[in-house]
Amino acid sequence: MTAPRNAELPAQIRRLLNERLGERRASVWFDGEARLDVREGRLRIESRSSFVSDWIQRHFRSELQAAARETLGSEELQWDVREAEATPSARARVETPAPHARSSGRERRPEHDRGPTPRTLSSNWRRLDDFVAGTTNRLALDAARRLGSGPEGVRCMVVHGGCGVGKTHLLQGICRARRERHPQARVRYVPAEQFTNEYIQAVRGGQLDAFRARMRRVDLLVIDDVHFLADKSATQSEFLHTLDALDLAGSQIALASDAHPRLIRKFAQTLVSRMLAGIVVQVESPDPQTRAALADRLALQRAIRLSPEGRDRIAARCVGGAREIEGLLTRIDALRAVTGASGPVGAGEVQAILQQDDANRGTQPVRLPEIVDVVCNRIGVENEQLRANGRHRRVTLARGLVAWLARDLTAMSFPEIARGLGRGAHSAVHGACARVQALLDADARVDAGAMGEMMARELVAQLRHALRAAARA
Repeated sequence: MTAPRNAELPAQIRRLLNERLGERRASVWFDGEARLDVREGRLRIESRSSFVSDWIQRHFRSELQAAARETLGSEELQWDVREAEATPSARARVETPAPHARSSGRERRPEHDRGPTPRTLSSNWRRLDDFVAGTTNRLALDAARRLGSGPEGVRCMVVHGGCGVGKTHLLQGICRARRERHPQARVRYVPAEQFTNEYIQAVRGGQLDAFRARMRRVDLLVIDDVHFLADKSATQSEFLHTLDALDLAGSQIALASDAHPRLIRKFAQTLVSRMLAGIVVQVESPDPQTRAALADRLALQRAIRLSPEGRDRIAARCVGGAREIEGLLTRIDALRAVTGASGPVGAGEVQAILQQDDANRGTQPVRLPEIVDVVCNRIGVENEQLRANGRHRRVTLARGLVAWLARDLTAMSFPEIARGLGRGAHSAVHGACARVQALLDADARVDAGAMGEMMARELVAQLRHALRAAARA
């Protein structure tokens, strides 16, 4: 039997990957995200980005090595990232398996996954390299990188923002980055609820010294959801002393909260002062471009291929961030498993699932006063200005948004909306609604006051999201 020609080897390796990973999963990763080649008797994997390269290395290394061993007689792999995104160190890295790995075929963990012991590095911690950066979170990511780089970086960081915007990802990424760079560093990641429970148990069990040793004898302490400590005066006092002890020891601290430290209710002012002494950065809801990038990345992790239209539809609807996108992709994956659908996910398929979600959720009543409150708060307009005859550009925009959203989310007629806004005739309300629709049709940018300048479609999407969330609550 003649040996396969060099040009046939990648196709043969790909067939073996189909058997090991399944055709659908292999197609998503190796028909567009990465290419297979054979050079000098070695399997070469060229990825379109460092994220894809890292993902394939972490999840498919053993399958690639097995396919290379069966086809080429060697498990050597070469990892490349295409020139547009590659750093000099990432462009061509050859991985030569150790002798025992050749015989066993087991997957070897990459160097950056190895911690001092399993006890000291959680494999579930996210990576900063996997964090999708955009205009609304780039500053927070930069601060997280500096804190994760080592003890010479930022001493204290407080990151705040709403649910699902990536705060926990940043904190876990800081922990992982520190461990990868300094394997012997003492790093502790603790949700504030766990800090509270351990403190209460230590007080009741007479083990306060042991608790303090765990929390204070570290190089980096990371506390998630620190707002959980609100209205817990004893725990706040212990936490304050912990921060003081860490500061005296030269240790570093990273905290995350749903709100700015000044806005956390029933928080001791001394604790707020300590938090404000560090870098305080906000992570806002991702913009449309970042949501589209998130949708692509999260879909790849689930072996789902999105069409550009499907991706944009997800980005337009999932204004809240990564968790909403993950939930929608989970439902898409489940539906496809039942129907056996294949190929890229289109906008129609996404829209069908969104409509089903809305139907399952039931009709959530939205009232005109709620629309007025949300619009005024977001745009930075007083309710009285909206009902007066002022023609300031921001007031006019707010009035049009209220009319448009009332028509979209309620069953109110124009005369009913006009009466609700204190207007005698409905023609002005009709005209305001038409002006907003024209902005949407033209895909225009608007000055949204307190929300800044943005696309009209994005502004309406964020207002809709806020109103739906308020209705569910």
